[in-house]
Amino acid sequence: MVNKSKLKKNISFFFPAFNDEATVKKMVVDAIRVLESVADQYEIIIVDDGSLDDTAKIADEMAKKYPQVKVIHHLYNIGYGAALKTGFATCKYDLIFYTDGDHQFDLGELTKLLPFIGEYDIIGGYRAHRADSISRLIASKIYNFVIWSLFGIRVRDVDCAFKLFKRQVVQTSGHYINNGAFICAEFFFLAMRQKYKIKQVPVHHYPREYGKSSSFSFFFVLRSVVELAETAWELRLKERVHAFRRRVQERLFFKRRRG
Repeated sequence: MVNKSKLKKNISFFFPAFNDEATVKKMVVDAIRVLESVADQYEIIIVDDGSLDDTAKIADEMAKKYPQVKVIHHLYNIGYGAALKTGFATCKYDLIFYTDGDHQFDLGELTKLLPFIGEYDIIGGYRAHRADSISRLIASKIYNFVIWSLFGIRVRDVDCAFKLFKRQVVQTSGHYINNGAFICAEFFFLAMRQKYKIKQVPVHHYPREYGKSSSFSFFFVLRSVVELAETAWELRLKERVHAFRRRVQERLFFKRRRG
C-alpha cells in the first residue's frame, strides 16, 4: 500500500552533463522549483563530464547564484557511467534522484516516484512513449533483449534516466566497473543481486531540444561492444569459469590421491 503521507524528504539530485550548454540553466531552475515543493532539504549536483562547450561555465554560474548547487568537473570526457559514479559518490542525502542533462524528462514527475519510496528501494521511470527515431527505438529493443538474456534483468526500460533510490543501494553494491552506458544495467544487476525491491513507473519522454546524441557514433558502438564483453565477464562469466576450473582441479586432485 502506497503511503502518501509525510512525502517530504531530504533529496540529493544530480545530473550528468556533456555539451549541454543550452539546457543546464533550465535543468537547475526546474530542479529548484520541484525540490522546493517536495523536499525538506536538498542539493543539486551537476557533473560536467569534460564538456567542450560552455556547459562548465554556465554550471559554475548556477553554483554561484544558488547555494544549493554544486558542480563537479571531470578534466576530460570519461563517459556516462563515470559521471553517474561521481554523482553517486558526491550525494550526501539518503535519497538520490538523477536524470540526464539534456532536458528530455519533466522533473516535476518526481512526484510520481516519491510515494513509493517507503515500500521500495529503487523507483525507476520507464518511457511510456519514447520520443526517439525509429532506428533508436529498434536499437533500444535489441539492447534490452541482450541485457535480459545475458544478465537476467527483467526491467522494462533499463536505460531510462529517471531514477529515485535510497543511497544505501549504491553504498552496498560495491564497485561499479562501467564508465559508459552499461552502468545502468550494472546498477540494476547488482541491486537485484542484493535483493533490493524495484518499482517501475511510467514517465513522459520529450524530444531532444538541443544538440545531438552520440549514441550511434562509431566510437560509441565500439565502446559499447567492449563494455558489454567486460561486463558479461565480470558479472556473469568470471565466477562461472573460476567455479568450473575449481571443480576440474578438485577432481584431478582426488583422482591422483586415489591413484
